[in-house]
Amino acid sequence: MKLRKIFAGMSALAIAATMAISASAETGDAFLMMADGNWTYSNMNDDNLGFPLPTGGTTVQVTEDGTYTVDLNLEDTVAWANKVDAAKNPDTHQDAVVGDPAFGLQVLNVDIEGLATKLGVGTDSDEWSAWCEANGVKEKKATIKDKMAFARTSGLDVTSLKLVADGTEVYSYKPEEIIFGDVEANGKIRIELFNAWGDSVTKDLAPQAIKDAAGELEFETLAVEFTITGVNGKEEEKPAEEKPAETEKPAEETPAATETPAATGGDTAPSKEQAPAATGNGGAAATTTTNGNTGASAGLALAGLALAGAAIVATKKR
Repeated sequence: MKLRKIFAGMSALAIAATMAISASAETGDAFLMMADGNWTYSNMNDDNLGFPLPTGGTTVQVTEDGTYTVDLNLEDTVAWANKVDAAKNPDTHQDAVVGDPAFGLQVLNVDIEGLATKLGVGTDSDEWSAWCEANGVKEKKATIKDKMAFARTSGLDVTSLKLVADGTEVYSYKPEEIIFGDVEANGKIRIELFNAWGDSVTKDLAPQAIKDAAGELEFETLAVEFTITGVNGKEEEKPAEEKPAETEKPAEETPAATETPAATGGDTAPSKEQAPAATGNGGAAATTTTNGNTGASAGLALAGLALAGAAIVATKKR
């Protein structure tokens, strides 16, 4: 049986219908959706038949922020197509085999199961309607850029998007070229690289290099790498840690010095707590003992002596 016939039937069903989330798929399951330029090969899901995740390549579980890669190869893609066709047409199915390489692109998306619903940014919700009204967007005419702006209100973002064919990088998207959101109002987040029926083509949003690839790329394997953040919503801002106020240390009080009485002509002996007074001839006594009761240093004693000497001089002048 011709591959084109099998894939065309699968892809038309997948694109025409709004796909409900299957019980067998988990939130965060992501895969690379693809249809080549002639519908000879494709990697599509079919929820109606209970095939929510195609097995034409590597799928990943997007449950944390990080960098992920989803891919496909023609051998597994054909095996998947045979499985779906056998379920749909059990009486007429014939296994197809890989023929020539795939050529060009009609569809290239990354679909992430249930993520829009999880984050509360599904475009089938009252919140979406309220957002459109608040931002002057006509809901039925909303573009993927509108849906992306709404998705970003949850903290979700996609960066570092690139396409690789047969191990060679085809194109690395600039940040402003990336488009994503709940495109089909089915609770999934779709990263749209190229879609002949989507805004990447109808609104002319696809980069020129991807448009060129859609018309001339020949491949046996495809891979898309992307970095995604906000998968678990906005991080709550933690309050700044308050440092305990520093307790001011009380100023150390310097003990008051014991006043040394003025000399009275030399006939009054100093007490034990006082530095000795100067002698009548002005010579200072060389006492440096610390006062035990007040803790005053020898420097205070010397200061007392100086005052006493000044008093004697004043007395003599009188």
